[in-house]
Order: sequence, then structure tokens, then C-alpha cells
Amino acid sequence: MVSYQNTIKRPAPDFIIIGAGIVGLWTAYYAAKAGASVVLIDRDRLGSGASNGILGALMPHQPINWNDKKQYQFEGLTSLPDEIAILEANTGIECGYRRCGRIMPIAHAEKRRQSADWSTGAIKNWSGDYVWQVKDENPRTDWVSSVG
Repeated sequence: MVSYQNTIKRPAPDFIIIGAGIVGLWTAYYAAKAGASVVLIDRDRLGSGASNGILGALMPHQPINWNDKKQYQFEGLTSLPDEIAILEANTGIECGYRRCGRIMPIAHAEKRRQSADWSTGAIKNWSGDYVWQVKDENPRTDWVSSVG
């Protein structure tokens, strides 16, 4: 039996990025744009839309006790749709990210009070189309009805 080895030496990449969700694609794109060599690895297809928690680091959480860190996170979060549109246009890869908001039930009076405080904080600290609202009735009549 004859064995052959590949003797071609290839330079190591500058970056190996594991995870090709939004953050991985974004990192690889800007590293390559800056002239770095990049290898991008994902267990699924590139841009599969799963940014498992890393993206959540951009969320400033409750809009109270505002500080520079929360402002930075908010600015990162609000710039994300434009950045993703640029990324998708320049790579031809659909990232699967769309901001949709959420509806959360409030379990008891203390959580309702807390949520009302956060709503006031959002008015003061968040700009643009971002809101935190507290409603006593489910705004979606086609969803499960309130439990009394």
C-alpha cells in the first residue's frame, strides 16, 4: 500500500470564527474587509439566524438605572437592523434576524408595578420606535384569553 501526504503548506488564517449566526458573519465580514484571512465554521448553514445569546449582550435590559454601559448596549441594539441589512447585501447571505417584540404576561401586582416603572424608564431613556408598554388586556384578541 502506498500512502500520500499533502505536503502543500498553507498559511494559518488570522481568525477562525466558530458560529456563523449574525455575530459570526458580522465579525468575519469586517475582519475580511480589513484584510484578514478568515475561516468561518458553523454546524448548520452560514447565516442560519441562530445567534444563541451573544446577540442578547446588546440588550440593555430594563430601561431604569440608566448608565453609559446601557446606553452603549442600546445604541448597538438599535444600529443592528441597518448593520444586518449591509451584511446581507454585501454577502448575499440571509441572516434571519428580524426584530419582532414580545408580549409577556404579568403574574402579580409587584411585577406589574415594576413593569410600569420600566415603561417610564423606556420613555425617558430609549429613543426611536422602542417602547415598553404595560396593558391590562391582551392586545391580541386572537390569542389565548386572559385568565381571571
